[in-house]
Amino acid sequence: MHAPNGANYANDSYFREIEPERRIVIEHVVEPWFRLTVTLKPQGDQQEQTHLAWDQEFASPEMAERMRPLAATANEQVLDRLQALAESDRRCGGA
Repeated sequence: MHAPNGANYANDSYFREIEPERRIVIEHVVEPWFRLTVTLKPQGDQQEQTHLAWDQEFASPEMAERMRPLAATANEQVLDRLQALAESDRRCGGA
């Protein structure tokens, strides 16, 4: 990963579980270690919407607190891009 200030950061992650349309578990295996679990659940009258639950577990409460400001911003950016992609797919006739 390349930061805006030019710094480089190791960013190795592995998909540990993939259940299509239900759940994804990703493990970030370099410091700071974390496991991200994304759960998807259809909702709405026609189940035309999806509730996304995002659970990010760090190695310790102290690390979670230290990463909170960065993770909150980065995760919001990722979710915004995901929403834009989903809306684009819907407009183009995707599922």
